[in-house]
Amino acid sequence: RDSTIDFFFDTFINKIVPPRTCSFLEGAGLQLPTYMETVKINDFIECSFSAFTKDTHELVDTTEEKLAKENNMMGDTDKMGPVIVCLGKGQLLKGLDRALPGKEIGKEIFLDISAGDAYGMKDPKLIQLIATRKFTAQGIQPQPGLAVNIDGILGRIRSVSGGRTLVDFNHPLAGRDLTYQLTIKRILKDTKEKAEAHARLLFGGEKHSVQFDGNSLAITLSRELTLKAQEAYTKNIKEAIPEIAAVTFKKITIAKEGKV
Repeated sequence: RDSTIDFFFDTFINKIVPPRTCSFLEGAGLQLPTYMETVKINDFIECSFSAFTKDTHELVDTTEEKLAKENNMMGDTDKMGPVIVCLGKGQLLKGLDRALPGKEIGKEIFLDISAGDAYGMKDPKLIQLIATRKFTAQGIQPQPGLAVNIDGILGRIRSVSGGRTLVDFNHPLAGRDLTYQLTIKRILKDTKEKAEAHARLLFGGEKHSVQFDGNSLAITLSRELTLKAQEAYTKNIKEAIPEIAAVTFKKITIAKEGKV
């Protein structure tokens, strides 16, 4: 079809003529354009994905249980499945947050994400020499590839030479370009479902529950939150879900033995 026909389809057929009236055109062998729902910034989306290193096509992350098992990336108690995130809120890699707005629901997407928009470039300052005796004093025999935790910072040993051990504190995927195979399954519409999903992102595996009443959200946790933490969490939640007007937090109370 030439541009004149495309213009006719867009301005007349799709906007003026009801769909059933167009059946004669389909019967004539003309394909009508279809429009799928697309996602935008601040949408809560459910998606499945697999991530590979671009150069070696090594699987580094996935939500697919079968693929995770085939690549020994899943423990006995691990659960795999689609994830729910709020687009544009930093819950995804920078490159994904930039690339996904405008993408269609239900369509498989392939995205190349540069290292700078993924886990960043390697920082030479985060590669440090540490005296080997500091490891052996704690009963650790340093060897290349061993993951270590030093003062709460995770690193990986690159080499051991004499009395010195070279430790890389960069993210293991720093400096690597990635390829994502991703499908956006749906956009969440229900406020309570969005609140539950956001709470899982905020509090991870910590035991918690969510109650939603009207436009008020109540979150129960296993610990007491400081006033400052409550204010920070409340701001985060309201920015992600503007329809929530009030957020309250309380600690789970466990009845003492013999009492209700």
